[in-house]
Amino acid sequence: MGSALISHFLRGLRRSGNAMSFGGRLRLSQSILRRVFRFVDREVTISDFNGKFVIRLILSEHMQRRIFWMGYYSTDIVALLKRVLRPGMVVADVGANIGEITLVSAKCVGSEGKVIAFEPVNAIADRLAEHVQVNGLNQVLIRREALGTKIGDRVPIYASCGQDVSDDHQGLASLYGENEGQAPIQYVNVTTLDEVTSSLSLAPIDLIKIDVEGGELACLQGAERVLRRSRPMLIVEVQKFSARQAGWDVDELFRYLQRFGYEFFTIGSRGRLRALDLSSLVDFQNVFCKVRDRVE
Repeated sequence: MGSALISHFLRGLRRSGNAMSFGGRLRLSQSILRRVFRFVDREVTISDFNGKFVIRLILSEHMQRRIFWMGYYSTDIVALLKRVLRPGMVVADVGANIGEITLVSAKCVGSEGKVIAFEPVNAIADRLAEHVQVNGLNQVLIRREALGTKIGDRVPIYASCGQDVSDDHQGLASLYGENEGQAPIQYVNVTTLDEVTSSLSLAPIDLIKIDVEGGELACLQGAERVLRRSRPMLIVEVQKFSARQAGWDVDELFRYLQRFGYEFFTIGSRGRLRALDLSSLVDFQNVFCKVRDRVE
């Protein structure tokens, strides 16, 4: 079977799985297909991501395979974004990868809004840029920098900070290596969110999503002016392992944000929010943070 026929066959299976999910309410067929075709080494283009976008996906890669078969990688976060974002809003996607959250946010905020997508790994940022360009998303600005507490040049970035994974996973790049002898995948520039918003004269940021494998606290510490002035909604991946690798404890992140009046929620199925009990944190959680008197 030729390459084009194989891609056509896979897209057909995907359509069948989507149809049997009844709008995402019953995902068993999609989950089975994702597992059965886990080791397919194929690159496939789809034209209906989030209903309207063209994206190119590598099916042997963990996140992209899930997007192909399941519709999204971050299903619950996507559901939440669709509920809280409005046309004209400004979003910062920190750790944008190939653009799942960037594209969803761009559709939500429309041409009147703005999405700043931060992705420092060149190979991934190239794919992100391709997806932004092919879909004509002029409201998206890509920054190939990492975010931290201060501006710096030529900082090493690693494939991961030591997570135990069973297959190719491009979404684990981290400024914090697994060990001293680990070779970086490249060197990147670091800036702060405060500096970027100032240099671009951005309107107040409405929402920041952060998924940077241990760099979450540093990113927020470099956004103190943004947090004080804009009081943006936050979606933060909080992971005890990557935090330890970076030299901080997850409690520090929550204490820091509490200074600005934030309260915290776990993001559940279909984006439902539940108050987060800080005394019962698990090893990994996506957390929605909102200033108490901010009404969405």
